[in-house]
Amino acid sequence: MKPLAAAALDLMAVFGCKAGGIVVNLVFLPLYQRMLAPRDFGIVALVISLQTLLNAMDFGTSILVARDVSAARATGDPRPGWTTWRSSEHLLLSLFAAAAALGLAAALGLAGAGRPAPLHALGTALPAIGLLAAISLNNLGFTALNALQSYRLASLVQVGGVLARAAVTVGALRRFGPSIGVFLLAQLAAASLHLLLNRALLGRELALPRADRSGAPGRADLKHLALRARPLMLLGVAGALTTQLDKPIISLNMTLGQVGPYFLACTYALAPVAILGGPVAQYFLPKMVALAALADTRSAAAARTARGFALALAAATAGPCALMFCYCQDWVALWLHGHHAAATAALARVLLAGGAAAAFTYFPLVALTAVQDYRFLALTSAALTLPLLGTVWICSARQDLQGIVLAYDGYYAVLAGLYFWRMAVLPASRPWLAASFKVLLAVTAAALLGVGALRYVF
Repeated sequence: MKPLAAAALDLMAVFGCKAGGIVVNLVFLPLYQRMLAPRDFGIVALVISLQTLLNAMDFGTSILVARDVSAARATGDPRPGWTTWRSSEHLLLSLFAAAAALGLAAALGLAGAGRPAPLHALGTALPAIGLLAAISLNNLGFTALNALQSYRLASLVQVGGVLARAAVTVGALRRFGPSIGVFLLAQLAAASLHLLLNRALLGRELALPRADRSGAPGRADLKHLALRARPLMLLGVAGALTTQLDKPIISLNMTLGQVGPYFLACTYALAPVAILGGPVAQYFLPKMVALAALADTRSAAAARTARGFALALAAATAGPCALMFCYCQDWVALWLHGHHAAATAALARVLLAGGAAAAFTYFPLVALTAVQDYRFLALTSAALTLPLLGTVWICSARQDLQGIVLAYDGYYAVLAGLYFWRMAVLPASRPWLAASFKVLLAVTAAALLGVGALRYVF
C-alpha cells in the first residue's frame, strides 16, 4: 500500500474509533434506560460521567505512556515503554484500591454505628470502582497501541471492546434480570477480558520477549513515574476544572432553566475540538514524539510531518467551525426542534471563536508534549484556570451568560497564544513551527473564504 493511502486509512481509523464510541453509546444507552429502573439508570449515568472525568484526570499517565511508548518504537528498545505502561497501571490501580478501601472502612464504621444501609450500597460501589479501574487501564492500552502507530488495530480493539461490553451487558440483563448489580458485573467481566487482550497485543506489537512481560515494576520505577507525572497531574486537574466546574458554579447562582441553554451551547460549539481536533492530535502525537526522541526536528522528514499535522488540523477544524458559525441559528433550531434554540444559538455563536482557538491549541500542545515541556504546560493552564473560574462565578452571580462565554473565548485565545509563543522560543520545537505556520494560516484562510463564499451564494 502506498504511504499516503496507508496514512489516510490510519487517520480514518482514528476518526472511526471516536465515532464508533459515540454510536455505541447512542444505540445502547436507550436500551439500558428501558431495561433498568430509574434509580439504577441514574447510577449508570453517574458511572459514565465519572468515566469521562477520569479520562481527563488520569494523573498524566496517558501522556507519559504515549510519549515513552512512541520513543521506544523510534529507538528500537521496547523496555522503557513497557515499564512506563506497567508502572502507570500500578499507579492507577493503587489509587482505585485506596478508594475502595476508604469506601469499605466508611461502610463498616457506619454499620457499626447502627446504620447498615452503607453495606448494601457497598455492593454497588465496589463493582463500580472495579469497572472504572478496568476502563481506565483499557484506555491506557489503547493509548499505547496508538503510540506504536498501530492505529487500525488500536481502533478495532477499542471499538470492538466497547461494543462487546455493551452487548454482553444487554445479554446479561435479559438473562439474569435488570438490576444494577448485573449491569456492573457484566461490564466488569467484559472490560477485564478486553484488558487481557490489550496486554497481549501490546507485548506483541512492542516485540517484547514473553520473559520480560512478567513481574511488577519496582518501587524505583513507580517513584520515577510519580515524579515525572506531577506537572501532568496539575495539567489534568486544571483542564478538568476548566471544562467541568463551570456548570456547577452557574447552577449555584442561576436557575436550572438558564443552565440548560449554556450546556447545549457548549456541546455545540466545542464539538469540533473533541470530535475533529482530538483524533488529528492523537494521530500525529506518536510521530512528533518519535522525531523528538531521535533529536530529529530539523530534517526534511520532520518538516513534512509538521506541515501534515498543520494541514490536517486546519482542514478538520477551520471549515467546520466556520460552517457552524454561519449556519448556527438554523442548525441549532434543527437540532433542538426549536426548544431553547434562540438562547442556545446566541451563546454558541460567541463560544465558537473559543472552540476554534481550542482546536488550534492542539498543534503547540502536541509539540510541547513531544519535547517534554510539561512544566510550562501545567503552570500555564493552572495560572489561567483560577482567573477563568473566578470570572465565571462573578458573571453567573450577575446572571450574565454572555460574559461567561466571552471569558471562555478569552481563555482559549490566551492559552493558544502562550502555547504558540512557547513553541516558537524553544529550540527543539521552533523548526516545526517555522515549517508549518504558513500552511496553518493558508488552509485556515482558504476554509474561511470558502465558507464565506458558500454563505454568500446560498
